[in-house]
Amino acid sequence: MKKLLFLLMLVYTISVFGNLVTATEFQLKDQFQKEHTLEQYKGKKVYLTFWTSWCGYCKKSLEDLKVLYEENGENKKNIIFLTFNDEEEAKLKDVIKEKNYNFPIINDKIMFYKYYIDSYPTTYLINEEGKVVQVISGYIEKEEFKKLIKDQNYKVEIEE
Repeated sequence: MKKLLFLLMLVYTISVFGNLVTATEFQLKDQFQKEHTLEQYKGKKVYLTFWTSWCGYCKKSLEDLKVLYEENGENKKNIIFLTFNDEEEAKLKDVIKEKNYNFPIINDKIMFYKYYIDSYPTTYLINEEGKVVQVISGYIEKEEFKKLIKDQNYKVEIEE
């Protein structure tokens, strides 16, 4: 009976966690007025992070992201960095200018609902097929992030 129960639990776990969820599509412009869609990034890894300017861990996370983007950003590696914010446009512009953020930032409240964001920062790792491979709620150290995206489910070349 124990073996049967174990086998049933194993089958259930594989069926639940074996199927990856397709990331929610979007068509939005960043602060540079460049349009972004998940469809255009098929074949590439996508890193999405949701943040606010009042969140201390978000600030730290964005400083790390700024460095990672400069090292590995658009047209340098096979990873796309996109960030989402849901604050007033004027406030967001001030933050971008003050911090000199050069990575794409998309201001859209609806995305926070579509991706079920309830804590900050929240990060989605999306594979080449547009499937969500991991969701991280909270801050993750830059070095830890480098290790995470190098693993077998999310292989990306990152400069050391």
